[in-house]
Amino acid sequence: NGLRELFEETGILLYRRKQDIQTMLRNNDVRYPLTACVLHDDTLNVTEWRHRVKNDAFEFERLFRTLDVLPDILSLVYWQ
Repeated sequence: NGLRELFEETGILLYRRKQDIQTMLRNNDVRYPLTACVLHDDTLNVTEWRHRVKNDAFEFERLFRTLDVLPDILSLVYWQ
């Protein structure tokens, strides 16, 4: 829910490319903090996707499938 809320409120999408995750795991090279990925896609209408996700939370999953990326849960840090 945290990643979805972040995207809904700010338009910031925390994600990882699948091949980057596979490489990190294969090389046992998961370090913290991880560096962020920046999406460069002129065809992606962030405002439209934010609206879609706000109206239907399942659209968040569809966004990741459309971009062929995974949610970057490794960058999340628990705090109270």
